[in-house]
Amino acid sequence: METCIPVGTLAPIVLAAASCACGATLHAVPAGDEWTYVDDQGRGRVDTRPKSLREDPRGWWEWLATENIGTYSRLSAAINLGCFSWTHVHHDVPNPGVGDPYDVPECHEMPMQYVPDGWRCRVQGAVFPVSVLQVA
Repeated sequence: METCIPVGTLAPIVLAAASCACGATLHAVPAGDEWTYVDDQGRGRVDTRPKSLREDPRGWWEWLATENIGTYSRLSAAINLGCFSWTHVHHDVPNPGVGDPYDVPECHEMPMQYVPDGWRCRVQGAVFPVSVLQVA
């Protein structure tokens, strides 16, 4: 089997802040051997329920049934069928005007994966820590 020999720049990727469709500024953080985005408060998921629903769920549903039975019916059916959630999961919105600020090294003629521990070969899974293998 061929040995992993990275080709290209093995410098750390600068993970700049991104933006979410909800308007939050996001930051990439390690999540196991991958990356995830969190907002300034460290949340990847946000509870988007109305404040009155969070404070008094039963009272809110009773009020909605009294004030707007159509919305009550549609909303409760959607929630019960699993078609609606009060949770928003942050995700980055690509910025098409910004190019890649780094070179991705290759191993076995495939781009390597940047993981919290360094660059990983997609074929053999070998990880090359960027602090050890910084090549120009």
